[in-house]
Amino acid sequence: MIRNTTQRGLVGSVYAQNIEKNTTNKENQVKKNQEVKALDKVSQIKEQIQNGTYELNMKKTSEKMALNLLNL
Repeated sequence: MIRNTTQRGLVGSVYAQNIEKNTTNKENQVKKNQEVKALDKVSQIKEQIQNGTYELNMKKTSEKMALNLLNL
């Protein structure tokens, strides 16, 4: 049992640091997963372009361009 407030504060501080480390590790893992997915998508598109099978969705592209131009 922790008896004085200094020890309690230290334990609380260590606990908070561990939570922060865990959160940071999880955030880093999510970022890495997103990067891997992005690279996979890029490599898929690159392969489709090289094979001549890539198809551009003009409706989707024009909608994105319009939203971008309107800052939406």
